[in-house]
Amino acid sequence: MDRNAIATRAAAQDQLRFSELYSEQLRALLDSDTPLAQCLQAIEDRGKGMHQCPHCGHDRLYRHGYGGGLQRYRCRRCRKTCNALTNTPLAFLRLRGKWLPFLECALRAESVRGAAANVGIHRNTSFRWRKRFGAQPAPEAGG
Repeated sequence: MDRNAIATRAAAQDQLRFSELYSEQLRALLDSDTPLAQCLQAIEDRGKGMHQCPHCGHDRLYRHGYGGGLQRYRCRRCRKTCNALTNTPLAFLRLRGKWLPFLECALRAESVRGAAANVGIHRNTSFRWRKRFGAQPAPEAGG
């Protein structure tokens, strides 16, 4: 195996561990009834600790402006940019003000259409977000 393949494999393993940790932290934030501003601040704080490129694993990042209110970083090796949401379920999602209400609906195992109606998003958006966040449907009663 060459160094590039080893670095890519290591980055993928680190990302998997991060995804599990990130999910746990996100659930803890939701369970504690924290407002959206605090959750977004927690996401930004996570980004401040970025020391490796999530794309290639290189450890030389520099600040590269802001995008969507989050600090962006650029890798000196692969020249790709990233932020605190890169390689998370929240990457590329819009409507930030509706994330937490939707996640609360998903944790209550509401239907796709019910969550969409409660949050004020389209049912197709609700369906995509449910797939993105990995929410499981409610178990059927009596079966």
